[in-house]
Amino acid sequence: MPRKLVVILLGFAALVLNPFAACAVEPGWRFGANEMRAAIEGTWTITVPARGPDAPAMTYTVSIRQGDGSARSESASASSLVAPAAACGSRSFVRTAGACLDSTEMPLDVQIVTGPVRGTASGELRIIGRSFSYGRVELTLGASRLTAVVSPDGDASEAMFFEAGRDRAAELVRLVAASGT
Repeated sequence: MPRKLVVILLGFAALVLNPFAACAVEPGWRFGANEMRAAIEGTWTITVPARGPDAPAMTYTVSIRQGDGSARSESASASSLVAPAAACGSRSFVRTAGACLDSTEMPLDVQIVTGPVRGTASGELRIIGRSFSYGRVELTLGASRLTAVVSPDGDASEAMFFEAGRDRAAELVRLVAASGT
């Protein structure tokens, strides 16, 4: 077999066996766990304005720290290549429409200090791409959920609060950054 044909067949086989190989040639990551922690760890307030008599105003105070991933589902942790206790987050490569989409996820441990519900909660900070210009945070607070965009400086915007099938605009503000971040 001519050498050129062998090279083409090997290249095709590598692509079929590992379709994400094209992602490996991109430049390295421009942020890590330290930058993500600096953006999200600390004490935050969540303010949800009233929306009629069936949706009263609510205020939460929450403390957010990097989690260990133990709150994730069993199937997610079982498929991980790194034990959650040893990981700072997970990076995943998702192939969509023939292009690579790089993302970094950091599990979050959330302590609800004040609010309609109290106790522990969970969340995740997700950054799409290899640089951190903004990330999306999602917090689960009992039966409710909050999503927002967070900058590397810890400024939040576009917060939405979801409860009982309804969504309403909210405000997420960091009161105090965690020490050491």
